[in-house]
Amino acid sequence: MPPKAIILIGDNGQGKSNLLEAIYYLATTRSWRAQSDRELIDWRATEEQPVFARIAGQFVRQRDTIRVEVVLQEEQAQSGNGAGRVVSKRIRINGAPKRAIDLVGQVQVVMFSPQDIDLVLGPPQGRRRYLDVTLSLLDARYLRSLSHYNRVLTQRNHLLRQIREGAARLSQLTFWDEELTAAGAYLLQRRLEVLSVLRERAGPVHRRLTDGQEELRFEYRSSLAGLTDLADRDAATIRQQFGAELSALREREVRSGMSLLGPHRDDFAFVVNDRDLAAFGSRGQQRTAVLSLRLAETELVQEWSGEPPILLLDDVMSELDAPRRHQVREAVARSPQAIISATDPGAFEAEFLASALRLRVSAGTIAPIESDE
Repeated sequence: MPPKAIILIGDNGQGKSNLLEAIYYLATTRSWRAQSDRELIDWRATEEQPVFARIAGQFVRQRDTIRVEVVLQEEQAQSGNGAGRVVSKRIRINGAPKRAIDLVGQVQVVMFSPQDIDLVLGPPQGRRRYLDVTLSLLDARYLRSLSHYNRVLTQRNHLLRQIREGAARLSQLTFWDEELTAAGAYLLQRRLEVLSVLRERAGPVHRRLTDGQEELRFEYRSSLAGLTDLADRDAATIRQQFGAELSALREREVRSGMSLLGPHRDDFAFVVNDRDLAAFGSRGQQRTAVLSLRLAETELVQEWSGEPPILLLDDVMSELDAPRRHQVREAVARSPQAIISATDPGAFEAEFLASALRLRVSAGTIAPIESDE
């Protein structure tokens, strides 16, 4: 039986985060750091042909073992003028070609990183992405609805611009409105639900971390009126409201040439003691709130999927004080597998180090660390 914790030790820039990113990518088909798949291909690969990157891994789940492989390859774009290059993505699960939608949810992961503070301080799209990735891993229907919603949104925005320019009729919006509200209502219902559960799980964790001095809650901020709380709402009710508010905004949307209502415009906030942490929280409060969210997420993933997640911790222990390190170690103890990167093994207790598999990462190579090091 392998140890529950694997600690990757090495200086900065040696490849520790790259390994964690590869595991995360195999589970989600997305990077938590890069903005595009092209950034995942080593720049030195551009000197050779074909230009590609390959990521592969084997995952032992409770019920079986699967092998996942993703190949990213730069190719000539098939556009009208033939200009430009794109990156194609080929996915295999146990050797069989699959789509990204078939892979997401096969492996459960929860990622901790220093960049998590951007969930509090960053723009709304980062928080929307967090909800979308979390729910897509847990709910195949959510992933399909999100994909459909984004396609409909693109088509609807194009139609709105055509109507503004007199090249299409207003009545043509009816079909796209129905598609948008049907998919969007499910996204909203599930977002409200998952934030409600995360608030329930994160609240006690946050109280322990702050000695009972702070009360954390998450506040959903919807572009639809009246959806700012986390009260139970069924998808049918949300869809009806969504449709009514779209109708009321029709003229304004035509003038702007874009869809002004829906989950693509929403946000959520971290609120402690009734204050928005983005505006009024200290750096320490913001980090504690995000840590509480991540610890709550590990409970949620196991509860909803029945599969304990792999915990990926990218050099976070050095930024935490003793009580927060203790909470992370407890999460590691509950997980069947955690992979932790660190530059300084001194961030860990001797007992924790002794129970873990320690690996040295240097210039992209990995080697075991002798017990006496």
